[in-house]
Amino acid sequence: MTFLKPNIKQPGIFLFDDTGTKFISGVIWLDSNEGVRAEIPFFDLDSSHEDIYDWFTESKPPENLLFLGDGVRVSLFGATVARHSMGSFVSMGGLRFHCAVNATYRGSLAKELRVSSVRSEVDGLAYWTQLASVKMDRSLEKGPAGRPQVKAKYEVQVQHGLQWLQGEAKMSLQSTWKPSSDRPGIHLDDLVTLKSRFKTPRPVDDHLYHHRCFRDFITIIHGCGIYFRRHTARDQAFPYMTLDGSVHGAENVELICNRTVTDYGHPEPSSRALFQPILSIKSVTPKLLTTWAGKYKEWASYSSASWRIAEIWPLRRRYTCKRINERRSYRATYRPSLRGVGYIR
Repeated sequence: MTFLKPNIKQPGIFLFDDTGTKFISGVIWLDSNEGVRAEIPFFDLDSSHEDIYDWFTESKPPENLLFLGDGVRVSLFGATVARHSMGSFVSMGGLRFHCAVNATYRGSLAKELRVSSVRSEVDGLAYWTQLASVKMDRSLEKGPAGRPQVKAKYEVQVQHGLQWLQGEAKMSLQSTWKPSSDRPGIHLDDLVTLKSRFKTPRPVDDHLYHHRCFRDFITIIHGCGIYFRRHTARDQAFPYMTLDGSVHGAENVELICNRTVTDYGHPEPSSRALFQPILSIKSVTPKLLTTWAGKYKEWASYSSASWRIAEIWPLRRRYTCKRINERRSYRATYRPSLRGVGYIR
């Protein structure tokens, strides 16, 4: 679940300069196919709306905006005009955004968004890596009137997995956790995230390119659709601040990008689909992942072949099971060779 609910419009005001003196009212919402969108009404004959009029008639909106709503503060980046309709009294303009962050941006609105690190929640990582942050111990103790009661003890600790280089990006897998509000009581979601980090802040697209590279690798070895579920970013432009206004490092803030937002609508793969990958975590080395990333652009033309493997793989497994039932001495497991499509040489 993202900080903006799909197709539910949130009213508020848009700030479009660093001083906070220029603003306009409107609504934003999350479109499941196009990412974060906005609608802004304006008056053609109002001199205070002259800038807004030029946004849509000349297709030159400000690059970045801040949105302030009821309990919502969203930083919007990469604005482009989606549509506009000119009325006799009130006109309406629509914007789409490349990405949105659930926090107030402390940098200049005139500059491109650049962040030091990005994390992604990807299907199947916890199952494949076997990393876990949460351990729970249960014990029975005597309660009031001598009746037994259950005592639960949670131990939470981040576990680090593979680390490797992809060009200038340092990639890593590590476990994390977050409270689950979907169920009553105390529940913790145990997750594994993919992290990219550069020595200097880079555009979000640079981070997500390296994330897609690894996501496609996981897709191939599992033979089923693997999708992004959530992104977070960390940079000094989104500082962690206390009530007195002092800064204590950077904060992990949720990020929505229009290039990956369609992933959220896909169903998550079942544990059965993730049960038998071509390569286990023990077979994958940092060198292998670095090699894969170095050849990723060259092998991008074979992306259709990877999806054919994803479609064929479950059928092959059913064929193997049928053969085992017919002839119990047959125990070979089908492993589709990737050598023919250029992935492994």
